Amino acid sequence: MASNKKNKKGKGQPVKMTPEKYIMERARKLPIGKCYINPDWKEAGLATIVISRERADGKFVVGVFLTDTYCLGVKDVIYRADADSIDFKDLLKGVFRDGVYEEISYAEAHNLIYGAIEFAEEADIEPYRDFNVAEYILEEDTDEIPLIEYDYGKDGKHLLVVGPSGKEARYMKQLKEKYGEDFDYIAPVDGMFDDTAAYDDMDEDGYYDEDEDFSDISPESQDKMFKQLLESMQKVKDHYQSDFHKMEKYSYHYPEYPKEAVLRHQFIAEVLLDSNNLYSLPDSTIDEILALPADEAAEDISNLILTEIGKTYQQINAGKYEDPTDSAIMHGVLLLTHIGSRKGLDALLELIRQNTEFLDYHFGDLAPEFIYPAIYACGKDDFKAIESYLYEPGYEWYARCEASRALAMIAYNHPEKRDEIIEIFRRLLKSFITRLLVQDGCDSAFAGHVMSDLIGISAKELIPEIKEVYATGYVDDMICGDAESVVRDVEEGNVLSIKEQEFEFPDILKQYAHLKSFEK
Repeated sequence: MASNKKNKKGKGQPVKMTPEKYIMERARKLPIGKCYINPDWKEAGLATIVISRERADGKFVVGVFLTDTYCLGVKDVIYRADADSIDFKDLLKGVFRDGVYEEISYAEAHNLIYGAIEFAEEADIEPYRDFNVAEYILEEDTDEIPLIEYDYGKDGKHLLVVGPSGKEARYMKQLKEKYGEDFDYIAPVDGMFDDTAAYDDMDEDGYYDEDEDFSDISPESQDKMFKQLLESMQKVKDHYQSDFHKMEKYSYHYPEYPKEAVLRHQFIAEVLLDSNNLYSLPDSTIDEILALPADEAAEDISNLILTEIGKTYQQINAGKYEDPTDSAIMHGVLLLTHIGSRKGLDALLELIRQNTEFLDYHFGDLAPEFIYPAIYACGKDDFKAIESYLYEPGYEWYARCEASRALAMIAYNHPEKRDEIIEIFRRLLKSFITRLLVQDGCDSAFAGHVMSDLIGISAKELIPEIKEVYATGYVDDMICGDAESVVRDVEEGNVLSIKEQEFEFPDILKQYAHLKSFEK
């Protein structure tokens, strides 16, 4: 199963992917999100550049690149592989301590970072060591990225700025060897470099002993700095814990699920429940199932999914789950996507009535990637059923987003149905005005993701309703921006959080190849 499933006791569970591995293997496949920078970077010669990528589960991969445009290039990095909205905002508050930053395009961020690296490399200065991981949050530096030229250095020369910790001092010797006197520097203490040999014993990152860092900053200043940081982080947490961002409480009343799956084609259960097929199905088996009459195959798979839900949800909710021995539900979803029968829709909707813990257990982080195309395929001729689901109370936004995304996919792939889908979204937005206040079948996170879907289909017809919903103050603007930016993106057709390929119909063999990549 997918790599981020809970680390449960027992054998056979895939090893959880480290943040570094996740970033290096997956980050470039994720859509680029918001990018930020400190507005005074030109005057300061130091740019704090934040680049985010949006995971399908609503979390973010985030990279912070401390970029010295005067001399050192990328001198420090921070990366996160699974930041939620609160984590992301905490990070922004932490790195932009004065609370001032502005949004920039990815092309601007990319060119500024790689341009600074190139300038530093002229002096044989390499990026900070963790850049070898964080660079995968960036796109490859190719001609596909529009070129933007910036000025580096100061007055045409490298300018080494040494901070209070003195860690930048290690570069003084090599700059002298490279340029002689043809460079400049600023040091916190006069005469600091009278004897450059004093800095020869610094470690490869230019740090003194950790206890000596910030030695030139008074205890009072340190206390003030950290107090401000903690206060700003607390404000963000208070904001997200307020009624404005309260999550809908999960309160689903489970139906009676079938105890045993009664199938017309019993071999479907045998292969989907086979522990040897945990990561994939044989191509011949896929072909055999897809060759069956669509309604018959969909009905059998649906019965199997419902039975498996009934067998596992109670243990999952009680935290008593063990390692999964089969991937029947995941296989069923992939097959229903390509069968495309209305007979599969009810089971899929039942699947997204389950909580996040359930979806994590059966899908890992692949639920948002696999489920909405299946709902699209089985519900494209009965999207009224999908709309009805959106008004049912008691579900979590993580699963509810699959229904909204499926509707957007219908509008994208079937222009003749766009008007009907737009009206469904119009009714949904209008209902948000009163429902968001009490988290009745919706919450701020779900509202934010709906805005993301509307950007994806350039729903200009709904701009008045979008503004009305934002006016309630109950939309999480960390998802895809504030009202002004969302309206702008809808008007300009900017697909920020949904790339066009996400609405393309998937290839089942490619899906299985992706799933098989998690196999040990």
